[in-house]
Amino acid sequence: MAKFCSQCGKPLQEGEICTCQQQAGAVGKTETPQAAKVPPQGGPAVQGQVPPQGGPQGYGQVPPQGGPQMYGQVPPQGGPGMYGQVPPQGGPGMYGQVPPQGGPGMYGQPGYGQPYGGPQAPRQPGAAGIYMKGLWGTILGAYKKPAETLSGLAEAAKTPVVLGALGIQTVLFSLIFLFFGLRINGLAGGFKVVNTPLLFVMALIAGAGVLAVYGVFALAFTKGIAKKNMTYMQGLGVAAAKAVAQMPFTAVTALFVLIIPFDEGGGTMAMITFMVYEVGSMLAYFFIPAAMEKFAAEDKNKKVWQLFLLFLAGAAAAMLIAWLYGKIVGSSMSSMLRGFM
Repeated sequence: MAKFCSQCGKPLQEGEICTCQQQAGAVGKTETPQAAKVPPQGGPAVQGQVPPQGGPQGYGQVPPQGGPQMYGQVPPQGGPGMYGQVPPQGGPGMYGQVPPQGGPGMYGQPGYGQPYGGPQAPRQPGAAGIYMKGLWGTILGAYKKPAETLSGLAEAAKTPVVLGALGIQTVLFSLIFLFFGLRINGLAGGFKVVNTPLLFVMALIAGAGVLAVYGVFALAFTKGIAKKNMTYMQGLGVAAAKAVAQMPFTAVTALFVLIIPFDEGGGTMAMITFMVYEVGSMLAYFFIPAAMEKFAAEDKNKKVWQLFLLFLAGAAAAMLIAWLYGKIVGSSMSSMLRGFM
């Protein structure tokens, strides 16, 4: 009686095995109980497998969203980062990671040793700050080391520093007349006896004119007597030495004019005020030769006459400017200006 395969229905001889069952047996022998199987959902993962969603991960695997991460993995957004990983935004950073924005930095990372909220770079002074520091340093240096500072001031002829020193002295000089006009009008009971704005502007012009002419004379007597080259800016450097000498004493004089009462001992206090200003003029007789050191004549006799003529010409220029000043604002103001020049 013929037999048939129970699987495919193929007719078989006595004791014959169907080929479909032989193929199924061969496939079963090549497989192992643990290899090439995909674990069910929620089961443990084996090395080299792709873990299902939600299961634990092994080394070298790509973790699912929300699961824990191991070394060499890319952590999901919101999960903790390990060594060599790039932490997500808002998560804690480890060594060698780039910290998130706004978080504290670790060793070797940007932001280490800096306050929270981002790096705080030291503030660098601007151009104005650097200029004021250099100008102030020159003024102080002129009183600490006058020979070195004033000689270098004239020789280097740095225009911003020279013009700055000349400008400060000119403004301080003008404040003497401004305060004087305010005090006169105050004593007049509110009547405008003196045009204080005009007085201030004219004092500015007069003070600047004296210093500018001084630079011209320094240039002329250096080339004419010492036979040395000098630029006009270097001549103004010599005038700047005169300005630096008078600067603090001019400021004190302006303050005295503002605060000393005119009706109580006015004559005595006015004389003291005038003497304070003259101390600065006397100091200029020492500061100017220091500034002229590099431009003075080699012959000592010529050097004496060079300096003498420079001071004489400067005094003559001051008298001339005071005379012109008197023609504009009055003889009394002209006399005052001559006294302070």
